[in-house]
Amino acid sequence: MPPVHIGEAPPEGMTRVRAWCKITSLSHHSPTLEYMPMAGKRASLSISKPNDSWIQAQIASGEFASRSEVINDLIRRAREIEVIRARLIAAEQGGLSARTPEQILAASKEELRSNGEL
Repeated sequence: MPPVHIGEAPPEGMTRVRAWCKITSLSHHSPTLEYMPMAGKRASLSISKPNDSWIQAQIASGEFASRSEVINDLIRRAREIEVIRARLIAAEQGGLSARTPEQILAASKEELRSNGEL
């Protein structure tokens, strides 16, 4: 597949899909990305009529290109919720902090900076 610049439409005959992209060059104006479709295991699922209607509505809205994208996004979100839930439980079990709100805020900002998120 030929490289595509950010902001360009996909190559003719291709549709928009969620995929990993590899930056193949960094020019001054625009990086060039190489599409790397996400490979995965194929599975057969039985879906209730209301859930199938909802999935089709997501695809029709243009948010997703396929049922697989919708299902994978739902699983990704569920996994994120599990992480958040585990952190909340750990925080609740940890008890009260001896730090001031300002110290907690400063430590949170430092952690975000060190992770490149701030």
